[in-house]
Amino acid sequence: MLEIPPPKSPIPRRMPNIPLPRYRFVPKIHPHPLKNQNGHSFGKEGQWSNLSKNQRWDIGVDLFNNHYFWEAHEIWEGLWREAVGQERDFLQAMIFFSASLLQEHMGRRTNAEKSIQRAQQLITNSIKWSQKYNINLVDFQRTILTREPEDNIPKLITEQNALLNLSFHS
Repeated sequence: MLEIPPPKSPIPRRMPNIPLPRYRFVPKIHPHPLKNQNGHSFGKEGQWSNLSKNQRWDIGVDLFNNHYFWEAHEIWEGLWREAVGQERDFLQAMIFFSASLLQEHMGRRTNAEKSIQRAQQLITNSIKWSQKYNINLVDFQRTILTREPEDNIPKLITEQNALLNLSFHS
């Protein structure tokens, strides 16, 4: 198994003042980011808790777009725990998308396909949110099902702080 390569054509970051982790976590290659003392986020649990939901979403988008799939999953999971209704379904779908890309990279295609299917179900429950973010399920499916080159991984491109318009629950 190989490390996850960075994107060949990165897009501008939303939170450039937040440094990216020193590696893209892949189980059995890297130390666990939170549980291993050599992990890139060891001892930093809750490091984002003082940031707004919008800022945490933006950090997750930066991580996702730069192929830090496990890390994006982790930050979005924190938001998911706080969410309700369609917001919760949307965030869980994004968690499944991230997980599917990591699973595919690890050669776990069946698990990746199941994660994509679960994400599809959740996105249909949160159509307002997925439309706002222009999430294209076809792009995600094509990436997983056809194993296209890594640089064809869909990017999340939305206006800065777009969640400000989506009424996150406090």
